[in-house]
Amino acid sequence: MHEKIMEKRDVTYSTVKTIIDRLEKKQAIQRVDQSGRTIFYGALIQPARTKKFLIQSFIQRVFGGQNRPLFNHLLNEEALSIDDIKYLEKLIANF
Repeated sequence: MHEKIMEKRDVTYSTVKTIIDRLEKKQAIQRVDQSGRTIFYGALIQPARTKKFLIQSFIQRVFGGQNRPLFNHLLNEEALSIDDIKYLEKLIANF
């Protein structure tokens, strides 16, 4: 894993190991296999749960916990396609 991370960032092995250890301690990942000295990990947290936390955290940090400024930004600052607009209309209609 360290080699993969090094392709994008200059970090030491001990930094990667520390992050892995913390994730394991928080029960976000678990050891699933080992080949020699190489340890393989698997996720314990479901992607939907992670997305929910990250989105809530983003809204809190960037928009002060308010949804309306996020909606305003998406509608006024981002290039929404016709399909995007139809999708939003469908979501609202089913709400």
